[in-house]
Amino acid sequence: MGYLGRPIVAVDFDGTIRQGKRLTSKNNRLMVSCKWVIKKLHKNGVRLVVWTTRNDLAPVRKVLEDNKIAGYFEEINENIKEIRWWKTRKIYADYYVDDLNLGGFPGWLKVYGVVMQDSYFKNIQNSMGG
Repeated sequence: MGYLGRPIVAVDFDGTIRQGKRLTSKNNRLMVSCKWVIKKLHKNGVRLVVWTTRNDLAPVRKVLEDNKIAGYFEEINENIKEIRWWKTRKIYADYYVDDLNLGGFPGWLKVYGVVMQDSYFKNIQNSMGG
């Protein structure tokens, strides 16, 4: 279960949210199933943060806004407000989603399946008699 109850998921931008590594005005398409999974995770109570090595965050914000998913992320390269005391370069998260994970990016449907196995969701289901 997440430190604050609901799981926090930090998501890389290039190659994870957006297809490819080089950002151009013609190349701002999202990865397959990205939008659907982001919306579904958010609806289920997951707290989302974009975590990228990019210095210029304006293009990141633009892609998120153009694809109508900006509102699902609480922060970009910052901890959520309840964890601002965490003073390291790496933000706090229960899950880190990145295309450079061991074995590469497994795809958004696999990410959804892994996050939804978190004990937070099992505890909710048990409390509802399910």
